Amino acid sequence: MNNLLRFPALAFTAALLAACAAPTLPPAVEAPAGRFVNAPQIPAAGIAEQWWTLYHDPLLDRLVARALEENLDLQIALARIDASRALRGVAAAGASPELNLGASAARQRISADQAGFSDPLITEPLSLGLDASWEIDLFGRIREGVRAADAELQASAEEARGVKVALVTEVVQAYAQARGLEERLSIVRQNAESQSRTLQLTEQLYAAGSSPQADLLRARSQSESTAAQVPALQLEWQRSLHRLAVLLAQPSEALYQQFAASPAQLSEVDLVAAGTPADLLRRRPDIRAAEARLIAAYARVGVAKADLLPRLSLSAALGSLVDGVSAANLASSTFWLAGINASVPLLDGGRRRAVVELRDAEGRQALLGYRRTVLGAVAEVESALAAARRNAESQQHLASAAAQASSAAQQIQRSWAAGEAPFLDVLQAQRVELTAQNALSRIKTAQLQNQAVLVRALGG
Repeated sequence: MNNLLRFPALAFTAALLAACAAPTLPPAVEAPAGRFVNAPQIPAAGIAEQWWTLYHDPLLDRLVARALEENLDLQIALARIDASRALRGVAAAGASPELNLGASAARQRISADQAGFSDPLITEPLSLGLDASWEIDLFGRIREGVRAADAELQASAEEARGVKVALVTEVVQAYAQARGLEERLSIVRQNAESQSRTLQLTEQLYAAGSSPQADLLRARSQSESTAAQVPALQLEWQRSLHRLAVLLAQPSEALYQQFAASPAQLSEVDLVAAGTPADLLRRRPDIRAAEARLIAAYARVGVAKADLLPRLSLSAALGSLVDGVSAANLASSTFWLAGINASVPLLDGGRRRAVVELRDAEGRQALLGYRRTVLGAVAEVESALAAARRNAESQQHLASAAAQASSAAQQIQRSWAAGEAPFLDVLQAQRVELTAQNALSRIKTAQLQNQAVLVRALGG
């Protein structure tokens, strides 16, 4: 009876020892600053999950929805999650008992000399058996491996979320660029029409002998130069649609049709408040992924250190071996085995110690990489906040400049028609008007694109 109780007692003691093994954890990393320098002094607000819908543009909403369903980079990232989940299952399986069923059947002829008989012997051995083994995770080697796999799975999930955030940002930026180019095309065409009318009037004055040829040549030159901007802007617009087509994994032709059927409806909105760097650590996907990689790296340190220590496993077998010649019955042919196995590493040429040093170095690299990711994320937010403020200031000035340039161009045009201003003033006023309107359109597009960058920098 004592022998029967000894084996379970040893297994229970080993399990208790395994439960006491402490995990290997990375050091804590504090937020690099208490607040963002360029953030407005307002309470922090959460980011709307579907923040792009705040622009109230139906076509943009449809494009983002398709990108989230069809984008190939996002599908690749999701497939990586499945791979990490499978690897986690492989690691976790090491903590479970292993049970195998084996069977064999054979027919053999044993020579008379070998059998010790006068005649050869024909036998038909049959065997059927179960064998089981279970490694007791005495020092946490398997458990640390599972923890590393869990962290890698978390990192894969965060990286997929990061791909999603970046994808939405790219779609919004490309869409804003395309709509901005449409606005600039409209501005250039309107100016080209105005300059064309000026050219026609100059031609009439030249034909009547009231205007020198130099004025006519200048008018033609400026009109052609402005008209030349149209195909260049059209090319940029087409490239922005082709970029969108890649993000949406669809032919460009469909986008041409959608843009033609849906006029721009983008409205300027205040999307988010910045919060604090500590908030950033909690929500930004690349930081969360780097943190998970850091945990995985230190868990692998624990695996390597546990590999220096003894291993303990339980084993058992149950089966039957029947010889067709002897016609043994099942009871007499049954065998069983139960045992406990231990192994202690003694000499390996320093291989295990080298693995520990390798994992320690990888852990330090992961820690430094995490800190670098945090600092980079804070810098991105600061830059996006600064850009939002400076772009807003520039937009205010450019809006005033564009309005004044248009008013000046109209007044000078009337003065020239009345013979009160030289023709060069007309040309100069038209150039200033076109430049100011183009600059205003560019800064409006830049502000919309920077909003998307800010949302991505804050973790989407």
